[in-house]
Amino acid sequence: MSMPKVLATLVVPTVFSSLLMVIYNLADTWFIGFPNAPILMFKKL
Repeated sequence: MSMPKVLATLVVPTVFSSLLMVIYNLADTWFIGFPNAPILMFKKL
């Protein structure tokens, strides 16, 4: 295989996984950022 084809094959999954990780981290920050988040209330018990 030629080098540009190999790079194109490897770039697509890498970019997809990076975008997925960014979306997960943004959603995690959004929900944990609420002061009265239900997940945090269980820690107080």
